[in-house]
Order: sequence, then structure tokens, then C-alpha cells
Amino acid sequence: YSEAAKDAAQKAGRILRENIDKPSKIFFKGAIDLVTNFDNQAQEAIFKHLSSCFPGHDFLAEEGLNKEEAAGFRWIFDPLDGTTNYAHNFPIFCVSIALERKGG
Repeated sequence: YSEAAKDAAQKAGRILRENIDKPSKIFFKGAIDLVTNFDNQAQEAIFKHLSSCFPGHDFLAEEGLNKEEAAGFRWIFDPLDGTTNYAHNFPIFCVSIALERKGG
């Protein structure tokens, strides 16, 4: 599990690093929370990687992804933790990924 999570985080991190100096499309999620197009690209990269490794697992991500298969495991992730910093070209951000074992 940890290797798959590490690989997924690296894929997302690569997208974020390669695009931090590029203009972002910024959207608001609620009154003050920002989302960029790169949040969504990083989320898609994580989901594609983990769902290909673990097709029967559940997924919950900050940018609106909620895929439930009634599996025993659920991946929970924030593809860009620190979006406000990222949107202002301040390089203090990370990719957060966790695996929850349901019922235990």
C-alpha cells in the first residue's frame, strides 16, 4: 500500500511542481476556500494510479471525489494541501494521502 501511495503522491507532486509558475484557473469552494485547475489535475493523477492498483477500494478526496464500492479500504486524499500558498506561488504545500481500513 505504501509504495502505491508514494507513487501516486509523486505523480501529483510532479504536476504541481511543473506548474507552480504557470497561471492557475482559480475557483472558490465556499466563501474562502480556493481550488485551482492543478488541484483537479493532481487529484485525477492520484485517483487513476490508486484505482488501477486497487480497483475495489473506496476513494474520498477533497475536490469532490467520493467513490464507494463497500470495500474494506478507503483512500482519503487532498491532492494539493496548501492551495492558497500554491495559488500565490508560495512553495509551501504538499500532497496528503491516507488509507483507512474500515471497521478496524
